[in-house]
Parts: sequence; C-alpha cells; structure tokens
Amino acid sequence: MQYTIEQSDGTETITIAGEMTISFADELKKVLMNALSVNDQVRLNLEQLTEVDLPSLQILCSAHRTSIKMKKSFAWTGICPGPLKLIAERSGYSRHMGCTQDCLWTGTYELGT
Repeated sequence: MQYTIEQSDGTETITIAGEMTISFADELKKVLMNALSVNDQVRLNLEQLTEVDLPSLQILCSAHRTSIKMKKSFAWTGICPGPLKLIAERSGYSRHMGCTQDCLWTGTYELGT
C-alpha cells in the first residue's frame, strides 16, 4: 500500500494505491485516524487500488462512523476502482440502504454499477 496526503482549503485528501489489504491494516487505521484528528474534512481517493479485502472495508466503515461521532466529513473522491466494487458487492457492502443516514457505501460513489 502506497499513499499520498494532500492539504487544500482545510481538506485532507488521502490517495491510496496498490494493495489495501490486512497486511496494511494497522497503517491504514493510523493514516485515517490521524487525518480525522487534525482535519474537519477528509477525502479518500482509491482510484489506483489493485487489491482490496474485507478487513480494509471494515476499517473504512469504522473511520466513517468515527467521523460522524466527531462531526467531521469523511467521503470518497475520484472514480471507484474495480477491485473495490468487486469486494463491496461480494461482501454485501454494495446496497441501497446503509448503516446510517449518511452511509459511506450508499449514494454517489456508484459501488453497484
């Protein structure tokens, strides 16, 4: 997993490339939690992912739920990559109704298409 962090107008954008798998779970959690601790808006760009697994989806959901509790914004940016769509569909994350009113997996990211 490689990642870059960009700051612009009070928003931190994290771009993750390569594998986002359990091997990188601790690092992914630290990157996301650090971003949420110092920014009101965090955007996640995953366009360059080549592999994703279920634990990584769970970390993304946890970060999103944390952002809601902290009254911060955590959202997607860019185009949803094929590997993310595939694991989201196979694991049931691609659905029409989410876990919260503002669920990370519903809405504009088009996981199901």
